[in-house]
Order: sequence, then C-alpha cells, then structure tokens
Amino acid sequence: MKSKPLILMVEDQEINMEIIVNVLKENGYDYLTARDGMSGIEMLRSSPDAVLLDLMLPDMNGTELLPIIKGSGEIPVIIVSSISDMKHRIALLNTGADDYVTKPYDPKELTARLRSALRRYSKTAVFDDDSSDCFILGNLTISYLTRRAAVNGNDIHLTENEYKILEYISRRYRKTVTYKEITDHIWDGQIVNPQKLLRVNMSNIRRKLSKFSDRETYIQTEPGTGYIMELVVLEKVVSVE
Repeated sequence: MKSKPLILMVEDQEINMEIIVNVLKENGYDYLTARDGMSGIEMLRSSPDAVLLDLMLPDMNGTELLPIIKGSGEIPVIIVSSISDMKHRIALLNTGADDYVTKPYDPKELTARLRSALRRYSKTAVFDDDSSDCFILGNLTISYLTRRAAVNGNDIHLTENEYKILEYISRRYRKTVTYKEITDHIWDGQIVNPQKLLRVNMSNIRRKLSKFSDRETYIQTEPGTGYIMELVVLEKVVSVE
C-alpha cells in the first residue's frame, strides 16, 4: 500500500518539469516524470494515482495520449497547458480530462485541483488524519469543529437545522439513516409532520451543495427508508431538484 499519492508528470520542458516537481515535493507527493508520450505510457505500469499531462509532446499530442491513460484504469488526468482557448479546453474535458490548468499557474491552484481530483476518485470518505473533526468526501468538506461545510473550497451557507442534518448523516457514512432517526435527532417529537419538514430541508441541502459541484452528489435516497451519505459521480451535468 502506497503511503503517499504517486503522481505521473508527462512534460517535455525542463523548466516546467522542475516547477511541478517542486510543487509536488512541497506538498508531500511521490512522483514519476516522463518527457514524452511513450515514456508516459510505460510508466502507467507503476499505477500512478493521478497524471499531470502536457499537450505539446515531442512524439505525440497530449490529446492522443489522454484516451490511452483513461483506458488504463480509474486515473484522474489534469491537463497542464499553455493553450487557453476555451473551446479547446471544453473539448478535452468532454473527452475525458478531469480538469484543465493553464500555464502559467499559481502552484496553490494546481495542488488544490490535484487534491480535489484524488479525493473525487477515491470515492470514499476521509477523516482528518489525527481526529474526526474534518470529513471529506469528493469535493465536499465538513468541519465538525467550526460547523461549516464547503464544496470545491466554496462555503455552503446552511441553516442550523440543515447543518445538523448534514453532520448527522455524514457521521454515519455509508450507513442508511432512517427518516425517524433524523427527525428524532433534530426535532425530538416537538413538531407536527417532521418528515415533510425533513424533505424540505434535504431539498435545500442538495440544492446548495450542487451549486458548486455539478458532477457529484453526496446524499442518496433510500426510497421509503431514509438517506445515505455516499459519493456518486455523474457522467453528465444534471440539475438537482
């Protein structure tokens, strides 16, 4: 089992390679480097956790290499390129790239996008290394200490009851939580028709979370029973009702 995420960089320019290597070192990642497409293909045998892919390579275009990488397994690919044309970026995202960073870039942006891609592909919840004060699932982060939630680094403005519902379900990650369990915890029998109020609150929670994440849903419905906190990555952009 790898102790650190292993990142494969496919980049032919020495100066760009050095910049990325330094960024990865500073953030505690292991890394592999490839200066052309064929070397990158060979290094896929080492099972990297993510790939940072330049487009202008000496032996092939990154657009040719992208489907080969994606076909080798569940690996997030972040394009790192000086090409800033929006149509080009959208075309690559639609054909398999998970993200696109334009050179020159802020190292903090690159590491944030890399961290997000690694979390998204893990499809499992992660708690803070030394405590259970922080819950991470895909792009969703919940701080139990500060009672705040964020998606893709954007604060989610929840009411007190919305936060309580989100925290209660997240602390029971991948376990079905019944409607009654939630309503008893939040309202303790103090209101009439609590299940209807729960549905209203849940609709608001989902709407607020989806504002900053159009490909991920975090709370799934168990029909007739309750809800379960589990990551689902959508193939296409959908609206959450």
